[in-house]
Amino acid sequence: MNRVPDYYIWYDFEASTTEVDGIGVTQVALIVTDGNLNEIERFEMKCRLGDDIIPHPGAVLVTGHTPQSLAEFPSDYEVAEKTRELLLKYDGACLAGYNSSNFDDEVMRRWMYRNLMPPYDHEWKMGRSRLDLLPVLRMVHALAPGVFKWPTKEVENPDGTIGEGVSFKLDQLSGLNGIEHENAHDALADVECLIKISQMIRERVPLVWEAALKCRDWAYNNTIIDGGKPFLMTSPYLNKTNYFGLFMNVASSGKKERYVYNLMVDPAQFDGLSEQEIVDLIYSKKEDMPEGIERPGLTKVKTNGVPQVFPTRLPTGEMVLSPETMSHCSLDGQAIRANAKALMERRKTWERVVTLLMAKEFDPKPDWPDYDLYSGGFLSRDETHRIEQALSRPIEERVAFAELDTRVGRIVFLQIGRADPDLFNEEQREQWDRFVREKLSGSDKYPGYTIDQCVQDIAQIKRERDLTEQQVAQLDDLLAYCKEIKEKYQVPEPSRAKEQAELSI
Repeated sequence: MNRVPDYYIWYDFEASTTEVDGIGVTQVALIVTDGNLNEIERFEMKCRLGDDIIPHPGAVLVTGHTPQSLAEFPSDYEVAEKTRELLLKYDGACLAGYNSSNFDDEVMRRWMYRNLMPPYDHEWKMGRSRLDLLPVLRMVHALAPGVFKWPTKEVENPDGTIGEGVSFKLDQLSGLNGIEHENAHDALADVECLIKISQMIRERVPLVWEAALKCRDWAYNNTIIDGGKPFLMTSPYLNKTNYFGLFMNVASSGKKERYVYNLMVDPAQFDGLSEQEIVDLIYSKKEDMPEGIERPGLTKVKTNGVPQVFPTRLPTGEMVLSPETMSHCSLDGQAIRANAKALMERRKTWERVVTLLMAKEFDPKPDWPDYDLYSGGFLSRDETHRIEQALSRPIEERVAFAELDTRVGRIVFLQIGRADPDLFNEEQREQWDRFVREKLSGSDKYPGYTIDQCVQDIAQIKRERDLTEQQVAQLDDLLAYCKEIKEKYQVPEPSRAKEQAELSI
């Protein structure tokens, strides 16, 4: 992998919700720059939502995208195809976003998958890579806090008291640092802001920028984590005052996965517990945690997920953590050394905990294109051939492939239904109407945001928030849309929908 990417493709989504499963894309923006962050080209497009997707009112208030305002834009699959063309245009490009490893990358994969396109090759083929600027900014805040003015927010300290922590919201950060960002939560404006912040990091703290680029390589990350020594890492699960800590590797759970331990958590406090009890604590709700016991410091790291992992020493031998940095990040060197020693003494116990974590079963995902990207396994050769056949035809001729008893057929069915359900034959149209009706009334088979939930959320927001006239109008438009879709598809009330589901079993 090149030390510096040949190109960067900076991107951002606006969407119907913050849940990546079943999400509806409402806007995508990409700006291509060279390795020195000089702009080459840009692309931005909004897309209309399918009838089966009801946007969350919170998302509507943030983006301003009501279903009515999107009605004349291209369909989901048309915008996805144009986006993919740009993604594959630049070999050696680094796909970069903000909180992208947790949100935008996941949205992009699902978006490509449910539109019959490979979900991963834009991330790695032909020398491509990824970068998430949110953990990079967290590392900047930890190691070079004077580089930016940092917005703050109230956070709950480990002892339950309320303290002050840093906020990494892009619109707040840009405002404090003189970066023009007039249309926050517009995808294109957010991308422009992200590039400007990246330019500042690159110019003001080149050591952090260069180290961040190394973390695009999972093999490099493995080397840092597997080195047998503590290493630095940012994580959203750490103390919300800084999101930064020292970790040690416990065990490997695969070629590109590691379980690591936060050295600010004393492992000796769990000595009286069984391995299963420790696992239960990891997944316990905050209110269910025993008094005086911290949540275990074990966390999984996907080394191909562009985490920010830094060694504690530079190649020159210079320590990365100065006394000032330790104090700024609330790190206790004596406690860290003691906890590292205690962890090594209990390594076998924690390796057994990892074994239990790896065996833990979670609720299966529904067998439906919005949810089965990972659970459905890789596409077979026959499925890939079937997709190629479908893609070779215009969408109005793909109806022959839309069948609910195969995975590829379900993907085509969903693609056509969201683009133009009038293309279906009579039987397929009945299937589409039934699907929308079940999904929007509440269904285990097609889980998602329902009309009833949306109506209730709109009422709650109107009661509890001080809204502008424009925001009230947006919520009224969304409420009218819910009524329109409910009538169009004869969506039953939740209680009636449950009765119908029970009768069909």
